[in-house]
Amino acid sequence: MQNKNTHKNHRKRIRERYEKNGADVFEVHQLLEMLLFHSLRQGDTNPIAHRVLEAYPDLSLGTADPYELTGVEGVGKNTANLLSISADTVLAVMLDGLRRGSMDSAFTRMEYMWLWFKNKPGKMAAVLLLDTKNRFLECRPLNVGSSLLPKSYERAIIRALEKYGATSCVLCHNHTNNEKSPSVEDIYLTGYLKKALSEKDFSLLAHYIITGTDCIECPVVEESAVR
Repeated sequence: MQNKNTHKNHRKRIRERYEKNGADVFEVHQLLEMLLFHSLRQGDTNPIAHRVLEAYPDLSLGTADPYELTGVEGVGKNTANLLSISADTVLAVMLDGLRRGSMDSAFTRMEYMWLWFKNKPGKMAAVLLLDTKNRFLECRPLNVGSSLLPKSYERAIIRALEKYGATSCVLCHNHTNNEKSPSVEDIYLTGYLKKALSEKDFSLLAHYIITGTDCIECPVVEESAVR
């Protein structure tokens, strides 16, 4: 009974502290500890919060699914669902906020695409589609399979531009090995697409390489310089 009352009083104190001071006075594990109150009605959630963050340090960006989370000691199905939904909600809200604003800024476009790739499994390419005022229209994976042929990218991007009535776009692909330097193929593809799309009155604003920690802009080089 004493332990139960102790945990109950602790939960009351930490909630009152949050209501009075907000999140800035808490460490990350303490905020997670408080979130876990909603699925774990009794007991000390502090050590569970520590174990979750050790296993999934990027939890807030939707990088763990419920099945994986149940592998953490003390995390059952309901808790895993709570954490996963909370993380996905945070990510969705951040992306929605960026979509609603202007995407004139390269920083905004890079931030959006880095976040968009966070919960996407495996290697893939995607295109961000914008209108004449650089407002968001759509972001979608490119169906190019394992092809590295510039023509395949050109066809897929033009189909997407025409389908959504876009006039400009940003090409992105991820490096699952976290390599931050563009390859020769990446550089050639950027120059090729810049020229090919402009000839059809479209604009390639940038080609970004996404890693686990960064978004790097691929340089534009004339095709002949990298042949």
